[in-house]
Amino acid sequence: MSTLELGANELSGPIPAWLGSLPLLQWVILSGNELSGPIPAELGLLTELRRLDLDNNQLSGPIPTELGANTYLLQLSLAGNDLSGCIPGRLRDVRTNDLVDLDLPYCE
Repeated sequence: MSTLELGANELSGPIPAWLGSLPLLQWVILSGNELSGPIPAELGLLTELRRLDLDNNQLSGPIPTELGANTYLLQLSLAGNDLSGCIPGRLRDVRTNDLVDLDLPYCE
């Protein structure tokens, strides 16, 4: 499976950490749900990930630094959540890997 597209499906609860055990995932689209809790650090294990769209949920906590390990990441959308802290340094440096749409709500 290379695409998980479950946006706007009224999903609730945490994002399951086991998603990180699906190494062929390239697109994860979970926007427009009611997902809550932290973004699992295990998503950093998705080495083929190109798009991660988690906007407009109820996610909280810091952005995991492990997401910076995704060298193919082209789009990261996290707006419309209650995330805290700063953009991890490794994600700020991903620009050299063609990260074209870094849509983060804020950085304290």
